Amino acid sequence: IPGRVTFEMNTISVSDQYIIAGDVGNATGDVDFVGEVIIGGSVSDDFNVKAGKSLTIKGAIGGKCAIESAGDMAIGGGMSSNGSGTIRCGGELNARYLDGVNVECRKNVFVKNEIVNCNIKSGGTIKVDIGSIVGGQYLALRGIEAKGIGSESGVRTVLTVGICYITAAKIEEL
Repeated sequence: IPGRVTFEMNTISVSDQYIIAGDVGNATGDVDFVGEVIIGGSVSDDFNVKAGKSLTIKGAIGGKCAIESAGDMAIGGGMSSNGSGTIRCGGELNARYLDGVNVECRKNVFVKNEIVNCNIKSGGTIKVDIGSIVGGQYLALRGIEAKGIGSESGVRTVLTVGICYITAAKIEEL
């Protein structure tokens, strides 16, 4: 049985859940786990997290990180990067904000505040609840929604809908 072996009260058990109470950083190193990962704090810059199932990060994510989950992903804070940070999500992605991040998400991308200068590919919808999408490139199979798109200063913001990024990549390989 894949998972994390624990020994508590004279009992050995295997859990498919890995809980880190604080931050991911020097004390923990990178995280690569076959099951669900729950991080009670933030992920420091230059550290990577990979979950074989869902991933929950209650804090924010540093800029130069690679974050990946086979299932849904929830980021209580957000991620701010200069284009070197990546998120790969096999389910739905929920975050407070995304700034300068490269995202591939098989289902919907829901962001509460804003998306700035990102490259996001979604197999579902990209939706910003209360803010705008400014700068970057966005591709979503089922649509893109936000209170505002682009900016008055003319920052290049490219939206493409109705195309599945997975199928498009396979066609491009041919």
